[in-house]
Amino acid sequence: MSDDGFKADVPVIKEHSGQVQGFANRVKTAHGAAQTTLDSNAFGIFGQFLAMQCTAQGELTKSAIETGARALEAIKTALDETAAEYERTDQENSDFIKGVTVEFGK
Repeated sequence: MSDDGFKADVPVIKEHSGQVQGFANRVKTAHGAAQTTLDSNAFGIFGQFLAMQCTAQGELTKSAIETGARALEAIKTALDETAAEYERTDQENSDFIKGVTVEFGK
């Protein structure tokens, strides 16, 4: 029989979760940097339409950055929950095996 299973390495999952949180923090920093505003007269009266277009595109960009940050935080949460579930399952199995050992006299 082949060994096609997989091994869940909880410390690696937790480490990856921390890395994802680091990325989320950097994306949040980028979002904060994108909060700058552009005055409608930045290009003079004649260029107001340019400033308005830049502002509109900036808002779309900020929204996309914010969505990315939220997605990374959701991934981090899922990784944390996965690691916790593996730990919980391992503990339950360990407790069960200890119970069987006690019941059958080691």
